[in-house]
Amino acid sequence: MQKFLHLWFLKTWRVNFFILAREVKKSRAKTKKILRHFIP
Repeated sequence: MQKFLHLWFLKTWRVNFFILAREVKKSRAKTKKILRHFIP
């Protein structure tokens, strides 16, 4: 049972990390667009 929980935790952590990284990339792209819009 302990091993199963450990594997599940690792898997969940990895998935959350990927989702987070994707969100950060999106927001950075948005920020760049906004900055480009305001700074000629």
